[in-house]
Amino acid sequence: MNTTWGARQRKRSIRGAVVAFTLSILVVTAVISGVSSAQGLLALAALSIVFGALFWAIYQPAHDAIVRSRLRRAFREQLGDRTTWRCEIELRNEGVWSRDHGVEFVFPWSDSTEILSSDAGVELRFRTGFIVARSRAFETAEDRQSFLAEAKALVQANQSSTAIEGAV
Repeated sequence: MNTTWGARQRKRSIRGAVVAFTLSILVVTAVISGVSSAQGLLALAALSIVFGALFWAIYQPAHDAIVRSRLRRAFREQLGDRTTWRCEIELRNEGVWSRDHGVEFVFPWSDSTEILSSDAGVELRFRTGFIVARSRAFETAEDRQSFLAEAKALVQANQSSTAIEGAV
């Protein structure tokens, strides 16, 4: 499932690599060539931008393969050869509870930033992370809608009680 946050992180990562590469080319060529005039530095900057654009054209498609490879390696180290696993998600009054590989945590509703719904699932976003309840986890479309409605109601109820507590 592609998320808005994930897409932003991907763009930020690619942009950062391209900027670092372009600046590195500029600095290295300036040092090696010994250019110190403004006109010479401007020419090197233009050359660096051309190389940066070429790097972007090559790196952007390679980025996803690189990230996938790193994630697979990390998952393999932590999970072994398992390709699927179950995690539990429960909407509670204090927040979203989840348990995965014997680790339990709760994202409090007061930290909720948004709830997104797509064909792939329901994404519950918090200041410190997110949880995705995949569509395939729900037996029926009604179950999915009920989960979504309950999550929204719990966020709204918590925000209302937080606002009341803050005003007292």
